[in-house]
Amino acid sequence: MDVFDELMSIFDLMTPKCPPPGFLDSHTRRGRYVFLDRDKSRRRLDVICAGWEDCSADFEIKRPSFPYPTMELLAGGQWIIGSGKSCRQSGPGTLVLYGPSTPVALCATGPGPHSKYFLVLSGANITAQFQKAGIPAHETILHLQHGMLMDLFEQIISCSSLPEAHKNIVASAIASALILRAGASRLPVKGNAKQDGTAFERCRAYMESHYPEILGIGMAAESCHVTLEHFSRLFRKFTGTTAERFLTALRVNHAARMLQQSNLTVKNIAISVGFKDPYHFSKVFKKIHSVSPQKYRSQFH
Repeated sequence: MDVFDELMSIFDLMTPKCPPPGFLDSHTRRGRYVFLDRDKSRRRLDVICAGWEDCSADFEIKRPSFPYPTMELLAGGQWIIGSGKSCRQSGPGTLVLYGPSTPVALCATGPGPHSKYFLVLSGANITAQFQKAGIPAHETILHLQHGMLMDLFEQIISCSSLPEAHKNIVASAIASALILRAGASRLPVKGNAKQDGTAFERCRAYMESHYPEILGIGMAAESCHVTLEHFSRLFRKFTGTTAERFLTALRVNHAARMLQQSNLTVKNIAISVGFKDPYHFSKVFKKIHSVSPQKYRSQFH
């Protein structure tokens, strides 16, 4: 049995929520996943698995090859990316593409938190789908407006709660949209890109560290020593969404992890991540994850 067949047999053991032993890197502190049945005919674009991972500061993967087309979106922290003979440092908004003929190394560096999304695909004509999205076959590292991409990754992960008859169809459709969105979200390189990128990283880091107590975007902008207009423009430019939506996503994603890992009431979780009104929290949570907080928790307990 070759490496491809061995991995196929491993993926066959997966359930919609639980990875098989040895699948996760030992330096992954926690994560949220979906594992789906694959189309063994390989005639369509299929999602094998997808997830979000909170990684330790010494997280490192080195893959000389991988049998499936894979997308990794850096969501938090700084990373060293190795692709072929090149090596570079990058941060949130970087999409790394690799597969059967593309070696990759991904190492966390600097202070955290480090987090990322991943999507593993199978099926025929995947290369053609990337080319249709305007992503050349030789391009393996993209810098993107990534806010909308994060939403699409989250929607794929939330497919674990759908009825069995719908999981694969919906996940595949969202994956196709994600590829198209990635192609449309590539950032142009401009003279002031580095200066804006530095400012955005400072603002993003503040939001990720202080989102439970942020009372409004104006407060966040003032704390980051930029005007509200510039603060809003930075998030539009580097995430493709508003600062308000970015803040809401941080709160709801943290709440999702707490629902998985703690026994706190929904009301207490809502308050701890920055929602004053538990009813409003439940409404926002359902809009993002397609299920209520209570039903989401029931999947893990």
